[in-house]
Amino acid sequence: MSEISSQEKILLIQAPPWGVDAPPLGIAYLATFLKTKGFPAKIFDLNIEIFHQADKELQEKWITQDFNFWALGEAPKVLFSQLENWSDRILSFQAKIIGFSATFASIPFLNALLLRLRKKIGKDVIIIIGGPGVNYKESRFWFRKDCIDYFVLGEGEYPLFCLLSDLRQGKTAQPCLEYITWKDNPLDHPLCLKGREENRININEIPFPTFEEFNLDYYSQEDLLPLISSRGCIRACAFCRDFYIKKPYRWRNPESVFDEIQHHVQKYKRKRFEFCDLLINGNLGILDTFCNLLLQQKTGIAWGGQAAVRRDMSSKLFKKMRQAGCGGLTFGCESLSDRVLKLMRKGITVRDARDSIIKAKKADIRVEINLIVGFPGETEQDIDKNIQFIRKNAKWIDKVNSLNICSIEPGMYLYEHAPDFGIDTTLINDWFAWFTKDLTNTLEIRLNRHKRLTKACLDYNLKPYWQNTNR
Repeated sequence: MSEISSQEKILLIQAPPWGVDAPPLGIAYLATFLKTKGFPAKIFDLNIEIFHQADKELQEKWITQDFNFWALGEAPKVLFSQLENWSDRILSFQAKIIGFSATFASIPFLNALLLRLRKKIGKDVIIIIGGPGVNYKESRFWFRKDCIDYFVLGEGEYPLFCLLSDLRQGKTAQPCLEYITWKDNPLDHPLCLKGREENRININEIPFPTFEEFNLDYYSQEDLLPLISSRGCIRACAFCRDFYIKKPYRWRNPESVFDEIQHHVQKYKRKRFEFCDLLINGNLGILDTFCNLLLQQKTGIAWGGQAAVRRDMSSKLFKKMRQAGCGGLTFGCESLSDRVLKLMRKGITVRDARDSIIKAKKADIRVEINLIVGFPGETEQDIDKNIQFIRKNAKWIDKVNSLNICSIEPGMYLYEHAPDFGIDTTLINDWFAWFTKDLTNTLEIRLNRHKRLTKACLDYNLKPYWQNTNR
């Protein structure tokens, strides 16, 4: 790989599938951060470009986030005729370094695209892959490693900056004060790179994204912009991977979040904001201060995001949030059985969930919930309890945002401690079709339970918006 100069272009690309409502926040943060460090970064949202060229039937694959279509290899077949054009479009930026943000579902499409790119550019261009799809060895295994130079894991701002600084000086990336490096296999070409734990980002010291690199009119919610007020989570649920990637929980100064909103209101005339935090109520005092700022300045904005069920969150705070513009909250309930909630390590009870839902709804906040079916240890009686809860409390719920079958993926506590949950680990390579040794929890059983709970939701006009199965 050749040395890069201070004038070499860096291109950051969002690979499909990703949302189409608003610009991707991850590469937006990276671009703004790198520019402040003297690296001229450009952005190409390949995801939204392909979406706009797709017909309505194909666009449904984005809207429903059809995991099977993307992750099982159908996407590159359907989009095969366009791959050559997209690779040429990427090369037209004449970037010396190309960084892709990818999910696990991105891998089949990205492999097909990278193969064409590498054939055209040889070794003259450095290709870096980051994003949630590269955080675990089991996921990286599926990439075409002969086409990739670096994997950047976890929070990418500082590791990517340090890598680019080394490349600018003609150095080979190696373990240093800023990051650690390794190869998953000694014969692999790409080097894995991750920031050291002790150097976790102070999110109050990094600039908020300006979105100057995006055509904001391209996104389906033309009045919406994403932002974050925190990274990490106060919980450690057994089914969650994000907690381990983004820990520890850190929050931004509410004044900084308010300034960011003011910037977007003034520059882009935006009045709706989606918080992409794992939860927006991790620090109730900070949330209260943020609401006070919005109320004092009378911004007139609308906002919402994901929220944790918290027994210590008062009705007064919910009402203040609504007065400050909060229009909707998505609660991560996951199960409506106390026994399963305990198995999940949720740290809440069904009563807590009901209380939070009712408090929010009585404050005139739109309420959405997330549910998971088939967690190991769950029984038919537990599904009955979920159905009973829906039946009794449907009037407080506006939407079931997700109703997913439990998968077991690398990075989850559930994956790392699978034997403790009775799971047959000899065949756990299929993260979706796992089963317990006693066969009381199999894919067929989970699918049947999913159908039962889906029907209960439909009976009360609560059709789940997002599901990871269509069977």
